Amino acid sequence: MKRIFIAFSLVAAAFALTNCAQKESIAPVQEETQEYLSFEVVANLPAETKTYNDGLSTKWSDDDRIKVIFTKSDGESDEADNAFTYAGSGKFVGKLEREIIYGFLSSFAGGSLTAVYPYDADGTVPSSTVQTGYDSMAHLAGANCPLSGTVKVSWSQDWLELIRTQKYTIPELTLEHTVSVVEVSVVNNTASAIEVSEVDFLVDGAVKSTTVVAEAGALAAGETAKVYIVVEPAAYAESQLSFQVNDTFEKVIEATEVTFTAGLIKQVNFVVE
Repeated sequence: MKRIFIAFSLVAAAFALTNCAQKESIAPVQEETQEYLSFEVVANLPAETKTYNDGLSTKWSDDDRIKVIFTKSDGESDEADNAFTYAGSGKFVGKLEREIIYGFLSSFAGGSLTAVYPYDADGTVPSSTVQTGYDSMAHLAGANCPLSGTVKVSWSQDWLELIRTQKYTIPELTLEHTVSVVEVSVVNNTASAIEVSEVDFLVDGAVKSTTVVAEAGALAAGETAKVYIVVEPAAYAESQLSFQVNDTFEKVIEATEVTFTAGLIKQVNFVVE
């Protein structure tokens, strides 16, 4: 899935969540002998947004898979043990274990449904990523830049029957970016070529995120290379923030307050002299 983040200078668009209302049914809950029941989820992406970086937009691809998690009102959660696969038009199709459905019906209190992309994402921000070549944004996808969204759902005693007969209202939600990205423009202001092999983001001297640059080659004198680092969304007021190139050159951010916002790109110029 090709994905691009909204430019830092833009205001992040609000991600609307659609409540999931269940259809009424006069049929009582029937005992289901199958271990799994087919279930569908619609996972929307943020509205197509043109950016000043290169105009790319967010799109699903045919091989995408998401993880589906149900959480009851008391905080107890269950995760479907199989991936939901993309079926077109934002729809993902998978199977729910019968015991998950019964577990939620027994609470009679409703809860929420969470979808996570990609399926194998563990919810953490990667501490290191690999960028192939200068200026490439190909690594800003998949597990490096996961998406997540949650929607409230209402349960009723006839929910199992509605799923069994495929008459339920399909839950619909919108996924949001869960990481921030820093675009570091490395300017070679020396008299000779250099090779940018690694860029680090540091907080109070400790490395928090690293991008290893592979297959990039030499950066000639006077030229600029863009390196993209995935960082955890956070606001810093008193910490010292800095970026480091090749474990040798370091640039300290002078601003007293810096915020890295999920779904946005923050730009930093790094002049090597």
